[in-house]
Amino acid sequence: WDCQFSPFDRVLATCSGDRTVKLWSLSDLSCVRTFQGHAASTLRVRFLGGGLQLMSSGADGLVKLWTIRTNECEATMDGHNDKVWALDLHQDGTTFVSGGADSRIIVWNDTTKELEDAKRDEEEKNILMEQRLSNHLRFKEYEKALEIALELDKPRQALKVLTAIIENDVQKGQNSMSTLKDHVKSWPMSRTTQVLRYCRDWNTRARNSHV
Repeated sequence: WDCQFSPFDRVLATCSGDRTVKLWSLSDLSCVRTFQGHAASTLRVRFLGGGLQLMSSGADGLVKLWTIRTNECEATMDGHNDKVWALDLHQDGTTFVSGGADSRIIVWNDTTKELEDAKRDEEEKNILMEQRLSNHLRFKEYEKALEIALELDKPRQALKVLTAIIENDVQKGQNSMSTLKDHVKSWPMSRTTQVLRYCRDWNTRARNSHV
């Protein structure tokens, strides 16, 4: 149904009624890759990502993104309800357009970079929070440490901090629950529910039942 020469390498991509996309070497005319995943004929194929990826559309109404090196389908987009006859890329490399027999033209944006940036920012935030957690534990600032452990959704760390709070009160000759009772009063219901969920799991082991 369609073929596309790579603008980067001596290869040719084709799609056909056998529901596959194939990559051919122009040097010896051999098939070097076969991409399977469409449930009906593949109708259009385009190179993107510096020639490292392929975009295909099919009679199943799907648009698929493939990584050439691994043969893996990285994403499937199902915005159409019928055959996707048209597929093309914008020169910016982050936008592509598909057109189908359902009389729809859809503009798609590649948000990979934004998602990767958000993931990296989240990882950096977690590293910083874990460092703060470690510092609060070192200086016995248990209530601050508990809030960070809960914000990071780390049950094991939360258990460690709760145990430290209880033991610290006992060492001071106070009621083992006095600090916790005062602290829990400021929690919203969502936080209380979170900790009760942790307690349910902790209590499946006898050594944690004191908490």
